[in-house]
Amino acid sequence: MVSLTNFPNMKSLIITLMFVSAALNCLAQDGSVKGVVTDQSNETLPGAHVKLLSPDSLADRTTITNMEGLFQFQDLKYGMYTLQISFIGFDELNMAVELSGEQKELDLGTLKIKEKEILLKELEVTGERIPVTVKEDTVEYDADAYKNNPNESLVGLLRKMPGIQLDEEGRLFVNGKEVKNVMIDGKTFFMNDPKTAIENLNSDIIDRIQMIDRKSEQSRFTGVENGDREMTLNLVLKPDVSRFFGNISTGYGTDDRFRSKGNFNVLNERSRISVIGSADNVNGLDIDNPSNRSISANGITTAGTMGVNINTDAIKGFELNSAYNYNRRRNEVLSNSERQNFLEGNLFDRLEEQDNEQKQDGHNLSVFLNQKPKDNRHFGVMLNINRSANTTDNQTSGSSIDTFDELISRNLNSNAGENDTWAGSGQLFYFKKLGKEGKNILTGSLRANYNDNESDLSLISENSFFREVDTTEFINQEQVQLNETLNLTGSLSYLYNFKKNQFISLTYSIRSDQDEVSRDFFDLQSDGGFLRNEELSTAYDRDFLANLTGLSYNRKLKNGFIQAGMNVQYATQKGTIEDQQTGINNSFLNLLPEARWNLQLSGSKNITLAYTTSVQIPTLEQLNPITDNSDPFLLRSGNPDLEAGYNHNLRFSYRSHDPDKGILFFNYTNISYARNGISQLTNVDSLLRQTTTPVNVDDQVNAGNNFAFEYPIKRVNAKIGANSSISYGRGILFVNEVENTTNRLNYTLGLILENKNKKIYDWAVNLKYNNSNTTYSENTDLDQQFSSFNYAARLGWNITSKWRVNSSFTLNEYSGAAFDGTTRIPVWTATFARSVLSSKGELQLSAFDLLNENQGVSRSSAINYLEERRFNTLSRYFMVSFRYNLGRNVKSE
Repeated sequence: MVSLTNFPNMKSLIITLMFVSAALNCLAQDGSVKGVVTDQSNETLPGAHVKLLSPDSLADRTTITNMEGLFQFQDLKYGMYTLQISFIGFDELNMAVELSGEQKELDLGTLKIKEKEILLKELEVTGERIPVTVKEDTVEYDADAYKNNPNESLVGLLRKMPGIQLDEEGRLFVNGKEVKNVMIDGKTFFMNDPKTAIENLNSDIIDRIQMIDRKSEQSRFTGVENGDREMTLNLVLKPDVSRFFGNISTGYGTDDRFRSKGNFNVLNERSRISVIGSADNVNGLDIDNPSNRSISANGITTAGTMGVNINTDAIKGFELNSAYNYNRRRNEVLSNSERQNFLEGNLFDRLEEQDNEQKQDGHNLSVFLNQKPKDNRHFGVMLNINRSANTTDNQTSGSSIDTFDELISRNLNSNAGENDTWAGSGQLFYFKKLGKEGKNILTGSLRANYNDNESDLSLISENSFFREVDTTEFINQEQVQLNETLNLTGSLSYLYNFKKNQFISLTYSIRSDQDEVSRDFFDLQSDGGFLRNEELSTAYDRDFLANLTGLSYNRKLKNGFIQAGMNVQYATQKGTIEDQQTGINNSFLNLLPEARWNLQLSGSKNITLAYTTSVQIPTLEQLNPITDNSDPFLLRSGNPDLEAGYNHNLRFSYRSHDPDKGILFFNYTNISYARNGISQLTNVDSLLRQTTTPVNVDDQVNAGNNFAFEYPIKRVNAKIGANSSISYGRGILFVNEVENTTNRLNYTLGLILENKNKKIYDWAVNLKYNNSNTTYSENTDLDQQFSSFNYAARLGWNITSKWRVNSSFTLNEYSGAAFDGTTRIPVWTATFARSVLSSKGELQLSAFDLLNENQGVSRSSAINYLEERRFNTLSRYFMVSFRYNLGRNVKSE
């Protein structure tokens, strides 16, 4: 059982922070701003758009004036704001406002805005929405500038926005940086689960979408950058969303296909409750907005999810965010694959058929109690509990042949197992400004992570080899593995403001990782009993303890900041392995410098440059020398002599946006260099059995670049966009004792042309090209290259106010010299819909894969092979669906 015995300083740190947190007072700030908007003749302007902009983008507020031209913002923090008022046909009004303890209820009275001057002749004033604006750390998208269908899903809307990508697993990225958190109007929505959050909302209630490279809680409190940022998606609701809203939809189709989902939301001045749910057997496919992830998903997945999210200010002085999510899924994949193996100048083929079924059940509960920021202190507690239970059943048959079509080996494998996991994590943080002026700041935090995993696998395998002597080996095993992990981290930091806008920070942190693993393999005996396999069974543990002390300098600039620091880390790692003469006993001493520079050239141009260093500590699995034979043709063993790697990381980003010209440009570049990095030593025998072991190597280089560009074509009221994602890696691999310098280059290039005014038509055509290229300095026969094209077009047409049609066409083309010919997969989908019940409901008739040509294809490469895999996936079906909006989502336009 893991314990705290290797973490002697933690007890006193916990007690200290508990005393500190017990002394908290709960004071709230409740400022307000109101006013009346009129024209120059004192006529009120109902429906004027009013924004209250804060230095913290998540605190931005928006509303519209009522029939008397009145607007009001309440529950505001003290500080400086910018008030922005706009109305079609009038000049925009901007003014600074300040709330403080002396003036917390601000009545601005009558605010007159000036009508635009019209020269030479009277013109009809039409408002064109600005689709994207950039403000410091925030990229803001106007949702209506991208919407054509009011019932469009949020995922479908996000796919249209420049710089935003969704990968094959449904994860959301903004210019290569993964989104870790989703908020609605600045309040957390399904903590730590962005995928659930975005896949269960529709776009009709969304006014703006903000992508925020958000500072940490500590940086927001201190006002001093510490380099710890998290990409956050904030959804700003339309100002006239009612207190109760939601929608439900259900559909049924041919081949017993079904899809249902819904969300219900209740809002009041202090609380927000959201309930979501979904169930389908169409791989999560939204026919209105099909994605490659759903179209070409592995197998057929039947899934259901249910979640509850609660945000409330009912606890005086605190904000409580909590979320519970349950998901259940069953996935069955039938596949066959052809793998070309390269060995010492010879080519071998491996053919394989597989039937794999997986079932997953998962529960997740998250709670975050966060004190509302005060002038001199801030406190918060986070808790997360997760339980998952998975079962697998995998049947595989395969054979390998040489260039003369002679049989090399044949195997039949059956794997069936269960995996059960309990995991929990918690965090406590406290920030305090010291002295009357609060210039110096003390911060502290505690973090804990616990994981308990148990797996039970049954392996039945028959492997026959046909070379000099025909041999057959039989394996009938029960494999039981227990894994228990406890990670504890405590940190204290003192920030000293020694001069105006200049700070010195002194930091100390301590971290303890404790792991215990036991693996017991039992072989079936002739009498029907099982006997422990002493050669493969093992038990091992690891204790890792690290102390880090750091000193840094930070200076606020007029339009940015600079920061530089040095950390010293001393770490020890000890471990024992059952029945081994020697254990693990390592120590590491490293200097970890860091530097950051940020420059805000204007409100829409930003440059960031950061240099950091880190240590790569070997994992327990990488250290364990006992062979893992779960796959008899892919054996793995660890290396107890592994040393820690040392990484240098350089990151550069540039963002620019000209809203007047509609030009948008993003660029993110990352470069890393590893000294004593961890690579692989691979041996492949004449029977194509592969054994891998981790080893230390020098001179590993990895680089990546993400780029997005958008430019208007005013003559045809359209815009063209370009994007790319490039990754390069250079490293050292050992193949059959031969040292190879490898170069890997993977890149994706994309072009898109789409219309700007989407009120009636929403059309787009795009092209995406993917290429993968790997070369080896010595074993040149292992060099690999393959590519793919994706052509896509979509059309949405609002025929009348009640009738609409939506259609999309994709063509995926896979090519490569190593594969037989080129594979082309066209997929055509269409939806015909009519709104009913005063536009609260919609009937849909949808069709997927009208040409009935869809098929699952994937290509991959490893050290000594290229593989093409074909698998079952969704094929043609038709579905009738009905969707209904609950409550009153938004006012009709």
